[in-house]
Amino acid sequence: MVDAIDGSLGLNKITATEFAKLWKSFDINQSGYMEGNELNSFFYDLAKDLLKKEPSEDEHNSVKTLFMAVYDKAKDGRISMNE
Repeated sequence: MVDAIDGSLGLNKITATEFAKLWKSFDINQSGYMEGNELNSFFYDLAKDLLKKEPSEDEHNSVKTLFMAVYDKAKDGRISMNE
């Protein structure tokens, strides 16, 4: 399931360096976690990229819910770079 999500989100198409740069652009406070508004911005941009249009609130929330179900291993509502 994770591979299918990774593939559908295009996550297997970026290098580790590109991922680190992307992460830093959303982890504004450089805490090592994306949470709160950082996560909302990340998922909005991800939904916009996937849909090739401005996402509705429902579309934004659907992408966030799907991604968090797979990648929020600690189930704490935030994502660390290690997750």
